[in-house]
Amino acid sequence: MQKRYQHKRFGHLRYWIGGAVVLLIILIAGGSYGYHEWKYSVNTYYINSSAILYTSANADSKPLSYLGRNSKVTRVGRGYSKWVKVTYKNSYGTKHGYVQGTKLSRVGFKYAQKGAAYYKSADATKAAGKLNDHNIIVKTDATSGKVATEYNGDKVYVDANKLTKKPVTFSDTYGTNHYTRENMKHIPAAAKLTKNQVPSFKNVAISDVTNAKVTNRLDKSKTDQLDVWDSWPLQDGKGNLVNYHGYHIVFAMANDPKTNEDNGAEYGASIYMFYQKIGTDTSDISSWYNGGKLFRSRTDGSDGKSKYLKKQTDEWSGSSILQDSNHVRLFYTAFSGAKKHGGNGENQQVLATAKLKIDVTSNGLSIDHNATTDHKTIFFGDGKYYQNTNQTVGEALQFTADDFTLRDPHYIEDNGHKYLVFEGNTGTKFSGSAYSDNNNYNYANIGGSKKYQKKVQKKLIKNRNTWNGLRNQYTNGALGILELNNNYTVKKVMKPLVTFNGVDDETERPNLFKKNGKWYLFTDTRGTHLLKSTISRKGIFMLGFVANKLTGPYKPLNGKSGVVLSSTELNPNNRRFTYSYFVINNPDSNNLVVTSYMTKAGDAKLRGGHSTFSPSFLLNINGDTTSVVANSILPQGAVTDSVFSGTTGTSGTTTNSATNTTSPFSQSTN
Repeated sequence: MQKRYQHKRFGHLRYWIGGAVVLLIILIAGGSYGYHEWKYSVNTYYINSSAILYTSANADSKPLSYLGRNSKVTRVGRGYSKWVKVTYKNSYGTKHGYVQGTKLSRVGFKYAQKGAAYYKSADATKAAGKLNDHNIIVKTDATSGKVATEYNGDKVYVDANKLTKKPVTFSDTYGTNHYTRENMKHIPAAAKLTKNQVPSFKNVAISDVTNAKVTNRLDKSKTDQLDVWDSWPLQDGKGNLVNYHGYHIVFAMANDPKTNEDNGAEYGASIYMFYQKIGTDTSDISSWYNGGKLFRSRTDGSDGKSKYLKKQTDEWSGSSILQDSNHVRLFYTAFSGAKKHGGNGENQQVLATAKLKIDVTSNGLSIDHNATTDHKTIFFGDGKYYQNTNQTVGEALQFTADDFTLRDPHYIEDNGHKYLVFEGNTGTKFSGSAYSDNNNYNYANIGGSKKYQKKVQKKLIKNRNTWNGLRNQYTNGALGILELNNNYTVKKVMKPLVTFNGVDDETERPNLFKKNGKWYLFTDTRGTHLLKSTISRKGIFMLGFVANKLTGPYKPLNGKSGVVLSSTELNPNNRRFTYSYFVINNPDSNNLVVTSYMTKAGDAKLRGGHSTFSPSFLLNINGDTTSVVANSILPQGAVTDSVFSGTTGTSGTTTNSATNTTSPFSQSTN
């Protein structure tokens, strides 16, 4: 009897063990399903990073709303392993849909404010310092004790009872110059002014860069036409044009779309050298000769150790100066793209430099690749002054609202000091890259009167969970500056010359020089990157700024808008579409040559030709104002204002005072 009882008792034990095993299998098989069911056992949740509300549990379904951090949603029914059905209410009504479970949290966000003490640990009694920014995000529901947050890239602790439940409105310039929403609202009117209009080149015959051809890799009997776009001339440290042993040199981004299409093996852009004999007839684009790629490989002329150069897939634009009689110092952007092309897949952009030797031969100029040296990357972004790739890998890269930029280095000298001006994004010291919603709450980004600031802020907050509202949260363009050592490494990271928080996220091709005692700063941008619906999406602009010192303060040229050049009518797929405007300084004239490229790179069949040098034209600078010079159309790719450039010599500055008042080119209606 005793044995039968024990057998029965152990039988129950077997059932219990079997049940536990089944439960364990269910938990393992359910994975994050079970976890989410436990985690989201209440109805109200907070979005912990930017998210999209979809019509169904599928990222390919229709987006219903864009949800920012701390947006409240209510769960409907049971959750899913990766998706949760929720209800979302805002000022535009109620919507039902699905959001990724990983985007939800039962704990919302509070905010630490400027001046609050922060500590190195949760039990520290002595403060390590005071916060120097507003609305720093703290994920917590605590009301006492110290809670963790991130500040300037470090983990710190703040007093929970000093936090605010909502962001606060403030006005802080962070000690730099802002291009504001008040400035931006004047763009549409300025864009219509004749004096700012880029010539249409409607009646000028356009050709591909004649000598921009390469041999097809698979069929050596064939040649392919290159697309040629962003370009810049060889200059001296003051931004003046250089005469290199009787030649003008232009560097440009280019690639081979035909080889890409047929072979799928080459990708992105490489930097090429083009040169033109000074004193010859430059009215024909065939006067520009192709000197070939600057580099034979990603690490050409380097020590082979740079992780950035090893992962480089593209060479993007920059600047070049004469370093000595036979050497050129190049500054450019090392870009790392898709993993399938050998990149890291993180949109990585790094400022780089190299020393190149350019030989003069009886046939023209050639690059001595064996003499390339000092090829290295010099700036990745410090995170505090300027955003870096690491700050975009998570939420921003996945959500794609953050247009990360760190590129287009432009070299300039002043009083014996070396500088690089570049396109970037503000870092945490300037209220950028933390996605803290400060672009809605900092009146310094809005500008104008208090009445205007309140009106704009009200609209921004109402629309914060629309696509443009979230773009505003991420938008933090900047024209940055570094001081360099004599060996072209970074000596000092300096505060931005101009910031565009909440206004523009792509301020390309910065160009800076001193003229008539003033410093002029230019940048190119597009209507698609400016956060104002009344600005044409087709719009292409050059904005300009002026200051009495290289470091500023800078104010917009031509009044509040800063618009120097405008092209708002051309479709990007049009043959005569122009972009990447570059102003070349001339110390002997106030009429300066502007270069650009014509025709978007890609399928030439759609556009009637490849990307090519655009006809140049003249821009007059007079103090704080500029204007396009009427009837000043110059040859394609022209870097001087004379069809016959009569300057000679071995090296130095080339200047021309002649003006071209009538177009010398073949007329066409194409």
